[in-house]
Amino acid sequence: APLSTADIRTMITSIKSQAILQQFRGMPEVDIEALGAILQTVGSLGLLHPEIQEIDLNPIIISGSTPVVVDALIGLQPIRTGAI
Repeated sequence: APLSTADIRTMITSIKSQAILQQFRGMPEVDIEALGAILQTVGSLGLLHPEIQEIDLNPIIISGSTPVVVDALIGLQPIRTGAI
């Protein structure tokens, strides 16, 4: 992060299962721009909030051609308190 549009295109086209993002078994092509927006947003979220330790989006389903995040888990760093 931050991810550029070119970074996202490279990431998406380099995955082994990239073919299923195209027209596949009667399903429309996945909206790559929307998928890229999810990736950019997650990357920006991590930069804006350094207390975020991990982000897990699972699953991301495709509804028609639109990617939809069904469940997300955000892990934060433990809160440190001062000595008493």
